[in-house]
Amino acid sequence: MNQSITPAEAGRNTSGSRMKADVFAERIHPVEDEYPLLSILPLIQRLVFSCVDRKEFPYTKSQMSILTVLSLRSSLTMKDVAGYLSSSQEQATRSVAPLVDANLVERFTEPSNRVHVHVRLTDAGRAYLRRISGLLQAKMEKRLESSITADQAAKLKASLQQAMSILSEVR
Repeated sequence: MNQSITPAEAGRNTSGSRMKADVFAERIHPVEDEYPLLSILPLIQRLVFSCVDRKEFPYTKSQMSILTVLSLRSSLTMKDVAGYLSSSQEQATRSVAPLVDANLVERFTEPSNRVHVHVRLTDAGRAYLRRISGLLQAKMEKRLESSITADQAAKLKASLQQAMSILSEVR
């Protein structure tokens, strides 16, 4: 099942216009590996971000990643955000600022340690994620329906559910 999306297919967003994305310049070929975690990440990112229409989702990939990881954690330090993004703390701060301005994320410090700045989702941030999650899910399902068979889709869903169950146990 080595199906890959052609650069022409991958370089189009849902509105049909060309996207600027170096990642789609050539096909991604999964590495045949006993543990393909590193190979699957770019494939998943390509699927998710190819479904993001900047008119509907005005935030950058980094900002969407921050919102996503905060949906799984009660809060993160800015150092943790930087580590998650594989960037500097300054870049993480620049990525968080528009989310704070939009009231999707709030910064705070712990009374016992005011040196470390933390961020967490606001109620508005959780509501935004619920709304866009449904939209993205529908777009990804439509993309998959046009790319793979119903049997492959069912196998993929079952495999992803099993992987999520196992990976959620990793600490």
